[in-house]
Amino acid sequence: MPNYSLSEHELLLFVLQLSLLIIFARTLGEGFKLLRQPPIVGELLGGVLLGPSVLGAFFPDLFSSLFPPAEMQWKLLNGITWLSALLLLLVAGMEVDLRIVRRVGRTAVSTGIFGVAVPFLLGLLLGYFIPDRLLTNPASRNLFALFLATALSISAIPVIARILMDLNLLKTDVGLIILAAGMFNDLIGWIILSVILGAMGGQAHFWAA
Repeated sequence: MPNYSLSEHELLLFVLQLSLLIIFARTLGEGFKLLRQPPIVGELLGGVLLGPSVLGAFFPDLFSSLFPPAEMQWKLLNGITWLSALLLLLVAGMEVDLRIVRRVGRTAVSTGIFGVAVPFLLGLLLGYFIPDRLLTNPASRNLFALFLATALSISAIPVIARILMDLNLLKTDVGLIILAAGMFNDLIGWIILSVILGAMGGQAHFWAA
């Protein structure tokens, strides 16, 4: 396995990227906090503004300079992203009282099942009603509909945990029900996704749909 060392330019660019992300996230997060909204909403908005949807669309040259498609730069950003998400979940887990979780377990499971079923059914309907011209391979509509339904039914646990922490609800019965239901929701969703991916087999063209 070849060794690879970061160049000074790559390291400085990564520091600049990280600084921009933190500045935008903190600034917009505090702004939304003043509006009595969870700071994570502003932090997510900061990511959208710096991403291809806004900065990349209106200032493509600046975007490609700040966030070049170089493999190493994206690996660095992905690495810090995963590390941040893991640390957030670790902090959230340290706040959880297992005695309360056991008490609300049945409610959390029923809530999780309902939380999967509704978006899954809506995703299936949406997948079947999308026009053929929007699909690369209309013959894979069944798999596409199942994949879309599963994607819509999976929760974002780090986001849920952060919102509950921002609202000081994580240690309450309601907060733990939401968090436990989200975890159960994800468990079901990822199992379904694994089955779908197995059914897809070698159909690589499906992803283009």
